[in-house]
Amino acid sequence: MSIRQLPDPAYSTKEAAHVLGISQDTVLSMIHDGRLRGFRAGSKLFRVQAVDLEAYIERQALIAAP
Repeated sequence: MSIRQLPDPAYSTKEAAHVLGISQDTVLSMIHDGRLRGFRAGSKLFRVQAVDLEAYIERQALIAAP
């Protein structure tokens, strides 16, 4: 039997929301509609890998750039 480990580092949706300055519900909505890449870490839990959070932040910075 192998034990599946979470990719490291990964943020909870609450932590990701704090980093982005938005609500946890918004993070979940973004994961569900594909704007933010996340993965299921249980029946109801989602996590966001640091590289995916950084990629989202960079995409937003490019959109906001004049």
